[in-house]
Amino acid sequence: MKAWNKDWHQFYEDIVNDFNEGLDDAALSRKYGGYTVRWSGTVTDLNLESQSLLSVGIAMDVREKYISKGYKFICNAVTLFIDDALKSTWNSVDIGEVVEFEALIYVKNGPFHGVRISTFPGDDSAILLLGLHRAKKVA
Repeated sequence: MKAWNKDWHQFYEDIVNDFNEGLDDAALSRKYGGYTVRWSGTVTDLNLESQSLLSVGIAMDVREKYISKGYKFICNAVTLFIDDALKSTWNSVDIGEVVEFEALIYVKNGPFHGVRISTFPGDDSAILLLGLHRAKKVA
């Protein structure tokens, strides 16, 4: 298991370094996709009653970073996608609760890469988007 699988801050640092070295979304997704992570964060949103897509929003602890081209790197939240079979692991969770979770990073999700860094014209920020699925609460 890689250090970043269990350490959100290490993952964050590694993504910044890889992006600065020129890895694009496809390369980042090949490198990190297909791995299970075990991180912790604060629950900000629970969408467990949806008929289509169950999810949990998690605020993550971040340190301010800048990446190439002067972009401020933003990754202060992730969305976990929950399979029906794992929904019960989230039933006793409340918004504001700190939880430990496991989730699998997508390599690809349809046309989208599992790891994506989005920038917007005229904005000095870059946002990390992660495809995290099969998420379950573990602690």
